[in-house]
Amino acid sequence: MSIKLTEYNIANIKTIYDMLEDQESKDIYLSTFNYLITGNWSYICNIVETYLPDFSVLKKGNIYQLLANLSDNKMVYIYGAGCKAKNNISVLKKYLKNFIFCDNDLKKQKSGFYGYDVISVEKLISIYNGEKIIITPVMQCEEIYNELRKKGIDSENLIKLSEYYCVASENQYFGMEFIKYQDEEIFVDAGCANLSTTLRLNRKCNLKKVYAFEPDPSNFKECILRKENEKLDFVKMLPYGTWSENTQLCFQATNDGSSHICNDGDITVDVISIDEVVDKKDNITFIKMDVEGSELESLKGAKATIQRNKPKLAICIYHKPEDIIEIPLYIKELVPEYKLYIRHHSNSNIETVLYAIP
Repeated sequence: MSIKLTEYNIANIKTIYDMLEDQESKDIYLSTFNYLITGNWSYICNIVETYLPDFSVLKKGNIYQLLANLSDNKMVYIYGAGCKAKNNISVLKKYLKNFIFCDNDLKKQKSGFYGYDVISVEKLISIYNGEKIIITPVMQCEEIYNELRKKGIDSENLIKLSEYYCVASENQYFGMEFIKYQDEEIFVDAGCANLSTTLRLNRKCNLKKVYAFEPDPSNFKECILRKENEKLDFVKMLPYGTWSENTQLCFQATNDGSSHICNDGDITVDVISIDEVVDKKDNITFIKMDVEGSELESLKGAKATIQRNKPKLAICIYHKPEDIIEIPLYIKELVPEYKLYIRHHSNSNIETVLYAIP
């Protein structure tokens, strides 16, 4: 992912730099732009080391180095045939000569996993002969690790893939001093995934109403269940993606936070403009967008709402290189009096958010 250095871009970078309200925003913006131009990971390291001192910088290419070091192994066992394993299949195929999945799911043991055999934990233990085992689940990682240790697997042969994952800050979207809350917030959660963002905001302020958009069918079902379990009666669940108009688009459903609109997606989903959905009687006070590259089109579809209500905005600007130029300029065009801030919320090159404060 990179961006070309042109006279047009240089002029706009200067314009946006001057728009930003504080030095942290300016530093993050320039470092991000330099990274996108050069690909030099040190610019990301500088952001993390300066503004997220409690985080360990994710070393660029760590996962590739890990697998490269295992490339000569006769066999590597991949424990967990879930979304993390699925997302890394192409990398596993590239680096490892022989690997096999292990999972307790009987259905996967019978039908396989994306063309690969899946064995049971019992089978793994019975044939194990000192090979490396990569544990892919995040939430159950320690539980699996301890289980395998009890079964006699040496710790030096157990690899926790979670140690190579990006870590995000809990302050994302809501933890900054420049964000002030109203007595009754009406929140638009575009790309709500599993409703965790809405739940976090609800712990910080009084939410009167939430419009929650989630087009991934599996994620949407999880949201409905969570809404019921958490008794979130103020949440209006909407099974749509956000866009500049009402239409249907191809969509890659990954059943996690990375589902996205793309030309070669595996399903088709309905997308809709925020302006079309929100009740014009509602005073929208906060819009958050983490829609995997559809932010600019989604902002265009919220133009009337933004100009009418001037809500706080928290918009991800890291999915596409051009977003760091096009999104700030578009927001300022809509509401010139907005104050713009940028914060970075991970130990990697993702979770960079533009905040517009009325």
